[in-house]
This record gives sequence, C-alpha cells and structure tokens, in this order.
Amino acid sequence: MKENWEILQNRIPLEEAVERIYEAVKPLAETECDLEEADGTILSENCQAQYDQPPFPRSPLDGYALRGEETKGASREHPVVFPVVDQLCAGDRSHICVNPGQAVRIMTGAMIPEGANAVIRQEDTDLGEKQVSIWEEVKPYGNYCFQGEDYHAGDILVKEGTRLDYISIGILASGGKKRVKVRKIPRISLITTGNELIDPGEPMSCGKIYNTNQYLIRSRLREWGISCRAIQTADDAASVERAILSELEQSDGVITTGGVSVGEKDILNEVLPRISDRILFGGLEVKPGSPSKCAIVNGKPLLALSGNPFAAAAVLELLGRPMVSALMGSRWLECKRQTAEMEKDFLKKSPQRRFLRGFYENGSVYIPEGHSSGQIRSFAGCNCMIDIPKGSEALKKGEKVNVWML
Repeated sequence: MKENWEILQNRIPLEEAVERIYEAVKPLAETECDLEEADGTILSENCQAQYDQPPFPRSPLDGYALRGEETKGASREHPVVFPVVDQLCAGDRSHICVNPGQAVRIMTGAMIPEGANAVIRQEDTDLGEKQVSIWEEVKPYGNYCFQGEDYHAGDILVKEGTRLDYISIGILASGGKKRVKVRKIPRISLITTGNELIDPGEPMSCGKIYNTNQYLIRSRLREWGISCRAIQTADDAASVERAILSELEQSDGVITTGGVSVGEKDILNEVLPRISDRILFGGLEVKPGSPSKCAIVNGKPLLALSGNPFAAAAVLELLGRPMVSALMGSRWLECKRQTAEMEKDFLKKSPQRRFLRGFYENGSVYIPEGHSSGQIRSFAGCNCMIDIPKGSEALKKGEKVNVWML
C-alpha cells in the first residue's frame, strides 16, 4: 500500500510508461472461432497451407488448351486447325490426355488437362466447337497457371500475431482453413466521473457540461474494433471505487476520465492505493495529460485519464493503444511515427515535453489554432500529434519535428 502511494506521487517518461504497461498487462486467453467471426482478432498460431494453391494447373482465361509449340506460325491468313476433343468448365476434371494435334475447350479456372501446356485466348480463335482455327501463336506454358504458384502445402499463410483483416482472412479461406486460434477481443468499460456531466440531448443548466469524453472515447475504441461499455458515476471516492470493481467483473480492462489530479474532487489518488494490485505510474512527464495514471486491479488494467477532452483523447492514443495491444498480445495498434516539416511557426516555448494536434500531408505538418487541453473542436480533421521535446524554444517554419500518426 505504501509503495503504491509513493508511485502515485511520481511522474515518469512516456516511453517508460508504455513499457510498464506491456510488462504488466497480460494477453487475454486464446480461443478458437470460425473464420467468418475472426475479423479484427489477433492470430495466436502460425497457419500453414494444407494444399498447394492452386491445387492443380489451371487456366486463367477462356480459350483452348493445347500444346503451345503446335501453334507456331499461326495467323489469320494461315490458321492452325485442331479438333476439339473435350470441354472443361471450372470444377470439371478431364479424363482424357491431350494428344498432339488436339485441343480442349476450357473456361477460366478449369484444370488444364494432361498433355496440354498452354491455353490460347478464345479471342485468337474462331470459337469452333468441333474443330477450332487458331490465329495466333502461344508459347509453351503461355496462359498457364502452375500448381502451387501462389503457395505450396506447408507454407505459412498467415503468421502468429497478425491482426486478421479481409486480406488475411481471404488467404486463410483460400487454404481451406475453417477455424482459427485467436486472442479474444478485449471488452473495455469506460467510466466517466463528474457531477457536472450531463448527457447530450438534456437541457443545459448552470454549472453543467455535456459528457464529451464518454462519446469521444467509446467511439474511438469502437473504431479500433474494441467492445466498449460506458457508464457515468458520481464524483466521490466510494462511488468511483464501486464502479471500477463492478465493471472489472464483466470487462477485461477499465478506462476512467476525470478525478486524476490533486484537487479536492480528484479522487483516483484516494481510490487506487486501496484497490490496486500494483500501480504502474501516477503521472507522465508530458502535456497534456500529465496526471494520467495506470494500475493493475484484480489482475486487469485500469487507465485513468484526465477529464479535459483533448488531454483524454491524446493519452488514449499514447497509452490506450498500448493497453489494448497488450491485452491482444500484439503491438498492432501502436502509433506509427515519422518526421515532418513545420508548415508555419509555433512561437510558444515548451518547458516540458508536449503533444500538439496537427494535420500531416506530403511531409509537412500544420498546427490548427486552439491548443488548450479542454478544447476539442480544433482536433477535427487532425491526423497526427506533434511530439515537441522538453525545453524546446519556438518552432520555425521548415523545422523538422516528430509526429505520431493517429
């Protein structure tokens, strides 16, 4: 308890906070599901191909299967004529061998019969049914898809740790995979605190504000494919404690907003030492969101964010992404980072590390007007945050900065 209280009093660098989250938050249990239910999950096994793909030599187009060398010199003036001895559609299997001087009518996706080594496009023929006139040459193995040219039996189709999207699911389906082992998608509870909060749609009254954070954070979690249950609780320690413990019984982690600073009504400093298995950190060496905290409660992560909307949104990107990624056993959700040139001057000094909202395009980054942690409107249209180091002087147009893509 004393150790937890001491940790609450100290602020740590952002990168250290991220690594503490990854070290302390354990991945959710593995489960097995049908491929059609696997969208957005993290694969927890290497999936190998059971068969070659394609599993047989196949035609990529409608035409005639034959021996390519026998079309040499073919032209409209001097066509090469072949008897048509069979017709194959996709799904059919030929029971004959194509002998010299013969052709088989074939459709896209059909198995190329034994003895044939090329397919001539139907556009280069007279479309004959009993015999066909060939007007163009086709070289041996022209228009010929080899067995296993996509992948071979035993090849790894999708690696463990991959977040399954439409492409990877399509690849697994092509290999005949019906069920996959994955990490469960986290269920997150969002608890907003504050007696001043009212729901959108309610009449505005003196001293009240609409509950921006509940809608903002829940929507962002859903964009990441995360199930989110949101509740609001009274602004006192007993209510917040009850809400956290109750939500942890039905969720894999909790995010709170409000109650993280040092004022009389900021009550996470009181609650966390009492209920936590371990407090990971009690603050960050960044702005906005410096009073943000993280703890393990009943074996599950709790991330406590500021009540200021932009501060909550910024730290959700900086630390909420790692928390969700850790629960899923993969760092797939972490922000991508790159450098950019300032589009215009930013004249404020930064005594401590600071993140500003911005818009990145073609190697340049633009900072909109309005930087207060309580302002949210100027975040509209932004696609990155600008990472300004501690002790920075004013930033000049053309100066290189680091940006975290959202």
